[in-house]
Order: sequence, then structure tokens, then C-alpha cells
Amino acid sequence: MTSRLLSTALPFLLAGLMLVPCARAQQVDVGAQVTHLDLGVLDQSTWGAGGRVGVELLPLVTVEAELNVFPQNEGVSGRIVQGLGGVKLGGRARTYGLFAKLRPGFVRFAGDFIQPGTACIAVVPTPLECLAARTNLALDFGTVVEIYPTSRAILRVDLGTTYVWYGSRGDARRRRYGNFQLGIGGGLRF
Repeated sequence: MTSRLLSTALPFLLAGLMLVPCARAQQVDVGAQVTHLDLGVLDQSTWGAGGRVGVELLPLVTVEAELNVFPQNEGVSGRIVQGLGGVKLGGRARTYGLFAKLRPGFVRFAGDFIQPGTACIAVVPTPLECLAARTNLALDFGTVVEIYPTSRAILRVDLGTTYVWYGSRGDARRRRYGNFQLGIGGGLRF
């Protein structure tokens, strides 16, 4: 499962890096957002905040990185940190932009919980094979809509699915679940 994720995401990242020497005067976007993550398999829905930086390599290609923190210590997973980095592809008009995004990364949980989809015998302490790994692979893909009220200001809405591959602390296989994610934010272009 991990090799399939890497073989899918790696070509996009490498293509973006190979375009750097060909790039025109690069524009950099820096922004902040609030984000909602619905972890349906854990029956948990949470709000967080984060920051984002992007470098426009070509008119249609931007490489970006994002870090979100979900500070609520609720549900089974505890606090969550999410890091994503990848490409944003699409076009801009003078006042708006429409893009697709593909960003691999990670989701880190602060709490211990049983790996989704695992049947585990109720014993104390819980066997490590039953517990989900705290850091798990993630893949975020979806749509980005940007509005440009001025030549430097950006208002941004992200809609997408964030897949999380839940591993275990034992040798059990990873299990993938899709999660709805919404982000609303703003930023500046330099």
C-alpha cells in the first residue's frame, strides 16, 4: 500500500522539482487557514488552524506545503497534527483561480486508539498489534478555489478528501479510509 502511494505521488513531486530551473520569476504565496477534518471511521469531527506556503513554478503549476494543528483533545485520537506537501495544478484569471491539488503527507495522533477495522480481544494492557500507529500516511486531493480581491491578496477555499492509511504498532497491514476536509483561509502573494 505504501509503495503504491509513493509510486503515485512521487512523479508529481519530481516533475515539479525538475521544472524549477525552467521557472520564470517565481511568485510565493503565504497564507493561513481554518480547517475542518471529518474522521468518519473514528466517529470524530474536528476543527483546526494552520499555515501554507506555495511557490508558483509555472503559470499552471504551484508546489505547496501545509501544516495544520487540531488542538482539541477530544474523541479517541486526541490532538492531531497534519502535514501535507505537493502540487496545485490549474489556471488563474485576474480575479479568481480554479485548481486541483494532490498532496501526500502525514497525520499524527496524540492519543492511543485501536486501529480502525481491527477486531481485538479486550485485555489489559491492549496488545500493541491492536493499537493504531500514531503517525500515519495521508494523501489529500481535491479542488481549490481562490479569489483575488487585490493583486496581492488571496482568499482560498479547499474542498477535498484526505485519505489516511492507518498502520498498527504491530505487523498488521495498513487500512485506508477517506475523510472529508474543508479549508477556508487567506494569504498574500509576493
